[in-house]
Amino acid sequence: MKLLRADFGASYLWRTDLGSFQHGFGFNMNPLNPNSYDDWYQFRDPMTAKLRQRRRASFVEEVLPRRDMLRTEFYNDFLARDGLDHGINMFVFDGDRDLVRLPDLAGCRTPGIRPADGFRRRPRMGAAQS
Repeated sequence: MKLLRADFGASYLWRTDLGSFQHGFGFNMNPLNPNSYDDWYQFRDPMTAKLRQRRRASFVEEVLPRRDMLRTEFYNDFLARDGLDHGINMFVFDGDRDLVRLPDLAGCRTPGIRPADGFRRRPRMGAAQS
């Protein structure tokens, strides 16, 4: 997550045999959140399955409009607990086999970035820093 310069992040292993994500870990998140995702929120997550189908890095807003996301249990009871407002998800595959899910999540605590700006104003990796 530090390599991606994520404010927050989490990763989960997709288990095809179980049809679910397992063994989550979080970065700069409440340490209980990965387990609550494993046990409950992945089954109420309105965006991750759609993002996974894209098989490329995608903004959450590409599959779920922000105004709709803000009305969900997933956002209000899970993401908002850590101040997560917007994100990019990247799924890495080896052929048809899932290797990893890497969400890069940003929140209101991102200096100089308003939640509505999303990632579009964040400095790109390798860009000169002042």
